[in-house]
Amino acid sequence: MKTVNMLQGNIYLAERRMRYKSDSSEMYSTFYDSLAAEQGRLLQANAVILEAGRDILLDIPEWAQTYLLPIGGEILLADNGAKMIDVGEILIYDHGADKADLLIRNPYQEHPTSFVQFSCRIDKGLSSGIRIARLGINEEKDRLVALDGSSPLVSLYIGILEGRKEDTLYMAQGKSSFFAYILQGSFEIEGRLLRSGDSLLLWDLDQAELESLQDGSILFGINF
Repeated sequence: MKTVNMLQGNIYLAERRMRYKSDSSEMYSTFYDSLAAEQGRLLQANAVILEAGRDILLDIPEWAQTYLLPIGGEILLADNGAKMIDVGEILIYDHGADKADLLIRNPYQEHPTSFVQFSCRIDKGLSSGIRIARLGINEEKDRLVALDGSSPLVSLYIGILEGRKEDTLYMAQGKSSFFAYILQGSFEIEGRLLRSGDSLLLWDLDQAELESLQDGSILFGINF
């Protein structure tokens, strides 16, 4: 991959995430107090391990769109009608005024499960609602694909790429910011090397070049 100009951005290494541990769960938070002002619309980026049969109550910011992606097995949304979310699906929660919470349960009694959580600030006027959509990454490999259901101000992408496959993502939001979170494997994105659990925030760009560095690498992206 050839990158001429190094775009402005920050790398957030997995090893520097804040760790919160309880008897029921373990959370690794990319953004915490010292980083709270750096990411614009992006409010949360958390990886959660949930012990067998246990629950976690997730804080949901006001005027935000929140995304949950299972990565280690199914998770159960235990309130709001008890919905099961499987690997290969995404839960999108639109929430308006006042903070809220979501009760997430591990449906497995024998082993842990895991998921990632992201939240983005949306302008006032957002109608509350929860929906589940398929990711479809196995149908279109070796490139990032746009996901349905995000707001007009935020565009979501996901992709699974084999080793040395390249892609160029053109920002749907025009000259804007792009956040990439590595779910599995490793990537080079605009000259930065990222491994599983690492993330990258770039700003003031209209396109981003990326290359997978090993087979089965998976990236989740947010353009805002």
